[in-house]
Amino acid sequence: MFIGNVPRLQKLVRCVVFGSLVAGGTLGACTRSQGNDAQDTEVVAGALSTPAAPAAAAATSGLTLQVLTNSCGTNQVQNFFQVTNNGTTAVPLSAIQIKFWPDDTSGQRVVPQVFYGGCVSDAGNPSCVHQVSGVTAAPATSFAACGPSPQQQANWEVTISNSDNTLLPPGATWSNIQSQVHLANFGNFSPGTADWYSSCVSSGSGGSYVSTGTFAIYDAGQLVRSSTGVPPSCRAPSGTQTITGNVPPAVTTAPLVGSLPGSTVLTLNIALALQLNGATGSGAPPITTFINQLSDPTATSHPAPLTPAGFAAAYGPTGTDYTNLTSFATANGLTVARTFTGRNMLAVTGTVAAIENAFFVTLNVYRRPDGTTFYAPANDPSLNPGASVTSIPIVYIGGLDNFAKSFHSGGTVPGTCSQSPIGAKNAFFGSDFANAYFSGCASQLGQGQGQTVALFEQD
Repeated sequence: MFIGNVPRLQKLVRCVVFGSLVAGGTLGACTRSQGNDAQDTEVVAGALSTPAAPAAAAATSGLTLQVLTNSCGTNQVQNFFQVTNNGTTAVPLSAIQIKFWPDDTSGQRVVPQVFYGGCVSDAGNPSCVHQVSGVTAAPATSFAACGPSPQQQANWEVTISNSDNTLLPPGATWSNIQSQVHLANFGNFSPGTADWYSSCVSSGSGGSYVSTGTFAIYDAGQLVRSSTGVPPSCRAPSGTQTITGNVPPAVTTAPLVGSLPGSTVLTLNIALALQLNGATGSGAPPITTFINQLSDPTATSHPAPLTPAGFAAAYGPTGTDYTNLTSFATANGLTVARTFTGRNMLAVTGTVAAIENAFFVTLNVYRRPDGTTFYAPANDPSLNPGASVTSIPIVYIGGLDNFAKSFHSGGTVPGTCSQSPIGAKNAFFGSDFANAYFSGCASQLGQGQGQTVALFEQD
């Protein structure tokens, strides 16, 4: 067996430890991806309800930000901005801030300017009904360069703000906010705008405004996550505990379509870490030792396979960890959809707005090369477990994206054995594996000697 990383080890263990693969095996269900992450068949009714402190709230306004790059030179960049209120509540212009993040290592000061504050136009009325006053731009740098890659870095933060208390009504647009950035000595940017986190944006033909992930908008100091913009990691609001490995690599190259609507309901499968060295007081050996003992073909005896309850007692997360996870989810507006006797996973449902708020994450829609779209997180999720809980051992959150497209085509297993039908609820059971690999051709395969059983899980 090849073991890659801990989440994969957990999934393989869930599939193979609980029972034999010979004909008649009945223990343990091997999961099969169905859009969201894996689902188990072991269910415990009810939900835990110990209260936990909620994460810091995100802005719930419907503000969106778009950018038009008027010029992008070696020593000066001109960006025009457009803010639209797609929400249902008027927002004071003075509460709105636009932020972006250049990177310059020349030692010179980055100088931003606003040379036109823009105009507000009502819904359905393209003419200017209010010219915005008091719009200024301020630079700040107090952090080491950071960004998702060497080609996207930031060590300056530019904030465009205003003192105009006029309301931006629902459906109205504040457009044509004209800004520029240059160095104090008007020298060339180093290493150049191509390496900025907020680089020059291709606005397309006709100089149109476009959505972009690297210019962000704030409402009353809160990042508006529904506006596609995501600050670099060192400037982004985040919880005390970050969960890495949840952003598909395709996000860095796929064209951005827009934000995933906040009312969209998703199902998440939150995975907790197993106790790989054995639960305290269980007497269980390290999990890799147990797997090797169980599957060693040269051994004269093997340990008894574990039932789901036995596996939970030997290697599952603690009951306290499961209680803390459940409490965190319910306290942050998520509904528990399914609990599991193994305590290694919790299924929850919630709106995109609640999920973004709970996990400090921005969910955007991107375009695949074939023209279809997918949603995915633009940054790794994080959380504030609560005042009385220092951490919750979450290793993965399934369901934050639907980038991978999977399907079941039937077909056959290598050789002459036909694939058996899948088990109930789209899950493979021990008997399914036995039938698929061994039954119907016992004269050729016997009881599976010399055969290799493969598990492919598209996650």
